[in-house]
Amino acid sequence: VRVLTVHRAKGLEFPVVYLPFSWGATEPSPVYHDEDGRLVYDCTPDAGDRARREHLAEQVRLLYVALTRAVHRTYLVWDDIGKRSRSVSSALAWLLAGRAAGDPGAGPAAFEAAADPGHLRALAEASGGAIAIGTLPAPARGPARAAAAAAPAEAAEALAARRFAGTIPDRWRVSSYSQLVRGVHAPVDVDAEPAPEGEEAPPAALAGVHALPRGRRLGSLMHALLERLDFRRADEAAVRALLARLAPRYGIGAEHHDEIAAWVGRILATPIADGLRLADLGAGERLAELAFHFRAAPHRLAELDAVLRAHGYGGIPEGRPFAEMEGLFTGQIDLVFRHRGRWYLADYKTTWLGPDERAYAPERLGEAVRARHYDLQYLIYLVALSRYCRRRVPGWRYGEGMGGVRYLFLRGMDGSGRTGVHADLPPPELVEALERVLGGDTP
Repeated sequence: VRVLTVHRAKGLEFPVVYLPFSWGATEPSPVYHDEDGRLVYDCTPDAGDRARREHLAEQVRLLYVALTRAVHRTYLVWDDIGKRSRSVSSALAWLLAGRAAGDPGAGPAAFEAAADPGHLRALAEASGGAIAIGTLPAPARGPARAAAAAAPAEAAEALAARRFAGTIPDRWRVSSYSQLVRGVHAPVDVDAEPAPEGEEAPPAALAGVHALPRGRRLGSLMHALLERLDFRRADEAAVRALLARLAPRYGIGAEHHDEIAAWVGRILATPIADGLRLADLGAGERLAELAFHFRAAPHRLAELDAVLRAHGYGGIPEGRPFAEMEGLFTGQIDLVFRHRGRWYLADYKTTWLGPDERAYAPERLGEAVRARHYDLQYLIYLVALSRYCRRRVPGWRYGEGMGGVRYLFLRGMDGSGRTGVHADLPPPELVEALERVLGGDTP
């Protein structure tokens, strides 16, 4: 037996449904929508009729939901119960007696029409057997009730909750890259750990983007900008207009706007794949913030770790939060794009690695990716993207259709293409091995 409100029952169905309080109605508040659709709170005497009509309409919609939950049978309770005003103004009165019962001020006469046994029998006869009228059983009273109370305890059936003898698996979970590396990152990884005071001021000797604040607020702002910008039309005026709207949400002051606007221009102009720049990507060639959930069959994290290390990747960090799992992997890919028939995934990082562009050279980026286990992140993303393409791209094969990974360390993207971009294309054998371990959606 499940006890639910009508709101919670929306979209569900049950073999048999009981509606023990269908006779009642709640008092309307002086709120309604005017002719222009605006919500009005009206305390004047004239507000009553409009508010009651709108309230009744909502109650009728809820009654419709309640009446359509059953597969086989619905039991309704209808009578003069409690205050007469509650029954008279109920949605069931309107349904049984017609519109008059729901009109404000219709009064007892409308209720009498709805409760008249002859009227109810006529409804049942006209239903072709779909409606039956019955009487609720009366509770035991007087001597019968006293006799039941005086019956010996052994005569009554012993009632007790059933003992649970099954098992509840604790390995089913919704997991993500963040859960796998939780507690592993060093505090310097500002993309994963916010600064203790919310924002860390850089040393005074730094200049340009390297002097911008460190912390999650700047990272969130840059993600929001790059998610919303139309790359091909993102001239300085468009960037500044969007920046002025978004920066206050993340606590980034106007004193940084000039530097950030120029920085965005350099990011969009930096080659990231065979000469392709973000500025070259049209709206039809990119997906921003692609969220995913993919099913993972039962497996041990040690198996996943062994596959990663066998192909030269860092594996699952020590101190993993659990040893085995099944369920779902979830995440959100900052950018998916196509170029020359191949699919790529990209992730934006505002991680501060050093005081100038030399800290963002390819070899330094490789070290940062391994130290922060970003390779684990993008391998999970690759599995998700491969499954996405397999469903949507005819004849999809990873080896022929995947362009690879681009992790964009934004502070190092100066427009030259020599710094700030970490590129990788894991071999098909690795992705296939990950699919075998994770299961759930193998080719």
